[in-house]
Amino acid sequence: MLRATHSHNSPQYSHIVGLSSHFYAHIGASPKVFHPPMSELMWVKDLLTLVSYYINIHI
Repeated sequence: MLRATHSHNSPQYSHIVGLSSHFYAHIGASPKVFHPPMSELMWVKDLLTLVSYYINIHI
């Protein structure tokens, strides 16, 4: 399954896909995802902004 998923992503995006899947798995497994501190929310917002900016530049 991993091979099939990876083959659909171009090499320049595969690290973003891996990063975000790891990131979402981390917050999904954490009980504090329901009540994160404000600093954590800002960090998530910054990360998503950076990822979307990076994707827009490389399209």
